[in-house]
Amino acid sequence: MAFKTLKKIKSESFPESSPVVPHLMDKRLVMRNVSRGIVSNAELKAALQSLPDDAGNAVEVSYSQVVGEDHASGKLSGPTTH
Repeated sequence: MAFKTLKKIKSESFPESSPVVPHLMDKRLVMRNVSRGIVSNAELKAALQSLPDDAGNAVEVSYSQVVGEDHASGKLSGPTTH
């Protein structure tokens, strides 16, 4: 019952950007919202298809850039302390 109330509250009481009620397509909640019938599979599919392709903004990062050259080469075995 509470999930139907959430949909009503979301649409009638709070603006779309309200921190009080989470966005229906929030990645952390969307599968729960689909399983409870708050969001339909068609709505989810449409939302995913409307997302922009940001592949052009990706930056390739090597393992050694992330963990450091010493870790990548095996010179250090444990975590570093900074």
